[in-house]
Amino acid sequence: MQQLYPFTPNDRIYIGQPVPWPIDPVTGQPAELSDPPQSAPDAPPTVPDGKLARRLLDNSGWELVPDVLGTWYGADGQAVQIDDLGADVSALTRTPPPDATYKLVNGKWQQCQDKVAAAKKTAMDAEVGAGMAEAAQQIAVLQDAVDLGMATDAEAQAYTEWRRYRVLLSRVLSDPAYPDVTLPQQPEKVLP
Repeated sequence: MQQLYPFTPNDRIYIGQPVPWPIDPVTGQPAELSDPPQSAPDAPPTVPDGKLARRLLDNSGWELVPDVLGTWYGADGQAVQIDDLGADVSALTRTPPPDATYKLVNGKWQQCQDKVAAAKKTAMDAEVGAGMAEAAQQIAVLQDAVDLGMATDAEAQAYTEWRRYRVLLSRVLSDPAYPDVTLPQQPEKVLP
């Protein structure tokens, strides 16, 4: 048996596990029981981190090439899948950003104040939206009770508190300091 060292047909990258192959006793070459895999009879060199072993085009040996295959991250933090050994990754990094508020500057992640501000505004918009939705739900039921004269004193007070809350909540959106504002305190829920 001879060990054959397989590599990919297109990029000629060593796949990683030698394949035992029978030897023809007459020719001394790999037996032609079936087509052997795209492979070489000589082992590739030891491959350090960040490199790949690639078979030379003339099949005379192996070379080490930079391993640029896989997931990289661009300046905006978006993942980029590289599947071409010739790709230029000089403006990319393999390290994912800590979170969406970072951008890649000279190969290092730095927090971007514009992204921090945008994330803060998005979070505040969501919080205000959730508060408005809750207020609308609470007010709708309480308003029916008030309009029908069925509201208890506690429900009538809650109705006024929820309406006041909704007005105050809507005003934070026009505050010049938004989203760096303190939201009004939400009243006790009448509905679960």
